[in-house]
Amino acid sequence: MFRDRVFWVTLAVSFAVRLALSGMIGPGFDEAYYHLFARNLAWGYFDHPPAVALIAGLGTWLTGLWTPLTLRLGAVLAFTLTLPGVYLLAGRVYNRNAARFAVLLLHAAPYFLVGAGAFVIPDNALLLAWVWALVVAERLRNTVDTGTLSPKVSPAGVPRRARTSGSTDVGKPGGEAAERPRLQADTGTLETGTSGDVGEGVPHSSHLTPQTYVQRTLLFALLGVFTGLALLAKYHAVLLPASLVIASIYDKQLRRWWLDWRLYLALVIAVLVFAPTIWWNANNHWISFAEQLGKGTSGELRLRFDLIGQAIGGQIGYLTPWLAVVLFWGAFRRRRSQGTLSEKVSPVEPGVPRRTRTSGSTDLRKSSGEAAGTNVEQAVSGPRLQADTGTSNAVPHTSHLTPHTSPSDRWLVAFFLTPVIGITLIGLTRGILPHWTMPGYAAAFVLAAGGFAWTTRVQRNIAIAIGVNLLLVLLVVIQAATGFIPLEPRSDPTLDPAGWRAALDELEQSGELTENDLIFAHKWFTAGELAWADQGAHTIVLLNPVDSHMFAWWAPETQYERWSGVFITQARYDIDPEKHFAPRFSAVEPLPLDSVRHRNRWVRMKAWRLTDLQHPQAPAYGPFAAP
Repeated sequence: MFRDRVFWVTLAVSFAVRLALSGMIGPGFDEAYYHLFARNLAWGYFDHPPAVALIAGLGTWLTGLWTPLTLRLGAVLAFTLTLPGVYLLAGRVYNRNAARFAVLLLHAAPYFLVGAGAFVIPDNALLLAWVWALVVAERLRNTVDTGTLSPKVSPAGVPRRARTSGSTDVGKPGGEAAERPRLQADTGTLETGTSGDVGEGVPHSSHLTPQTYVQRTLLFALLGVFTGLALLAKYHAVLLPASLVIASIYDKQLRRWWLDWRLYLALVIAVLVFAPTIWWNANNHWISFAEQLGKGTSGELRLRFDLIGQAIGGQIGYLTPWLAVVLFWGAFRRRRSQGTLSEKVSPVEPGVPRRTRTSGSTDLRKSSGEAAGTNVEQAVSGPRLQADTGTSNAVPHTSHLTPHTSPSDRWLVAFFLTPVIGITLIGLTRGILPHWTMPGYAAAFVLAAGGFAWTTRVQRNIAIAIGVNLLLVLLVVIQAATGFIPLEPRSDPTLDPAGWRAALDELEQSGELTENDLIFAHKWFTAGELAWADQGAHTIVLLNPVDSHMFAWWAPETQYERWSGVFITQARYDIDPEKHFAPRFSAVEPLPLDSVRHRNRWVRMKAWRLTDLQHPQAPAYGPFAAP
């Protein structure tokens, strides 16, 4: 990976494009709300675990500024750190071409390119931890403790019977035969013996990398850390260990983990990492868990086939229809049998691309002293990359020689289908959001990258898909700035951040809003937009005790009895403050605020002065809830 110029150029371009996009449009209502998480750090929130607060606050803590760019910097960085994990996972399971394919394919999905890649959502941290947990799981699945192989296998993991009579032992000139694998001419795999040589269910020894007991213990610990971090990002991460359980049902290597105490060490570590959020919930009547379990329900359990249709359609929209077909088809497509996805295999050196051979290369079938004297570690550890082309002039890594008909990638299917099917089926009883299933598609991108050849046609189609995504984003940016598409105000999401700062400026200039006033809102997401526009100059109080979200902790109206302030909203929200709030205040008076200019478009705003909060209502939950 470190010498793959194609990958690093892709990573740099991706980072630059997403960083530029992140600063072109104001924050959505949920992003504006999440920025308050960063201003009020805690181990848990009504809506989510705490990781999204770190994502939203990172850019500001580094720069000292609150701008759309700094708000989303953490999201851009999180996705950038996710891409090497995707590359490593696909590269280890298949080969380098598949690794490049998976990374580029990820950018062909609008949700991953822009949603998880540039905007602040809990899935930023969840996707990062989820992918790296899979990378660690793959390493554990394909490694073995030193000394656990059968006596027929050498300490280096190479069967003794693979030695040739004319070979030279490594490190012993002219001595014993070297313990090096011999490539089979038909498949390009290492001739190492059958599974019976090393015990039932154990893969070819050439597929296993021996590691010390301490190294594998640390890998199990790291798996626990990433699982715990995923839970700190989003409660849906419970599907990560659930996927492991399901995968172990049909995968022998994973099933062996159940007899290894280090798996339970990983579980304990995951719980310890997640423990602060458990503690926060325990001290807040388990409110966050209850909110997530009941989200989208009306309290009545009944089948809703219309909802599951919306759930499936939403996922297709987030991925685009053609990519959804590619992912599902590629995940179950028959694996190709050659060592790489795109290069022709040499008839002289099975599994080695023609262009990687040089005049000085060693024929793997030779048993001469030069061939046998080749360092075993070099032959098994991996290829050496050429500086000009990025190709190999040495014996390729065994992962490049594994035939794709091997079931070594099937364990990933559980990490794809468990979250996707599981959450989608929940849509039979309640409303779900399409992005809830998206982390499961990370494994699907890897599987699809191994299922299709990296041909010129595929490369062209991916380039077109990425171009279309960027064009759609550009249209959104233009719509936000000009409103050239005549949408109904209530249906135009680009209006979410519009008008709030201009309305505050106009009210402050007219003297209607003073520094001692409160700012009132009637919905948690408009309160978030006001808080983003106000930048901490005033206290935002949400006059909605039933659905106050974290404002029940930050600024419940019961703490501001006898206070006055200004209620502000966009005209697209149908609310009459004189009717709704008059019983609580001594006076409710409209203010002269109408249309304000936001960039190149006009936005209708409304404002009222609410005087003397005499009858505040306690929130339905939180530390200030009524007993």
